[in-house]
Amino acid sequence: MQNTMIDYEMRSYATSFIDELLNKAKCSFPILTLKSYPTIKWTLRGGTVAGTAKPEKWEVLLHPGYYKKYGQKYLDRTVVHEIAHLITYAVYGRVKPHGKEWKYVMKTLGVKNIKRCHNYDPTGLVNRMKKEYVYSCNCDENYNFTKIRHRKALNHMEKYGKHLYSCRFCKSDLQYVCKR
Repeated sequence: MQNTMIDYEMRSYATSFIDELLNKAKCSFPILTLKSYPTIKWTLRGGTVAGTAKPEKWEVLLHPGYYKKYGQKYLDRTVVHEIAHLITYAVYGRVKPHGKEWKYVMKTLGVKNIKRCHNYDPTGLVNRMKKEYVYSCNCDENYNFTKIRHRKALNHMEKYGKHLYSCRFCKSDLQYVCKR
């Protein structure tokens, strides 16, 4: 597992890149008034999520490991993608996350090949939790849960007397089977 801290120089470069995006957006959308700079948090770890926008909070969560691994490609794809969500929200309000308004903002920011998902290789970055708790349903579909999801399911059952998760196919409640 590689160190996912980013240094001052990389963070400064990313901040300048985001500044350029916001300035481009202000020129393209005169009604866009930015009251403040968005909060940028480099807190995503593990998993395959490269970035997340929280438009209502005017915040973007980014993955330092992917930035270190992919550099400018990460900025051009993921950072633009997430900043576009903030701009879309500021200009159009609450709309479909990857709808026509967001696509228009992406084009305005200079993105030619608009994609919703990345294809980054998480090798060396992902610290996946083990899915060692097996659940099953009426159609005998098996689901593997992490320890956290398993505890959540048990606590929900204990507290409310009903199952929290159901099969995506037959819609029956998932039943705990065993630990692998």
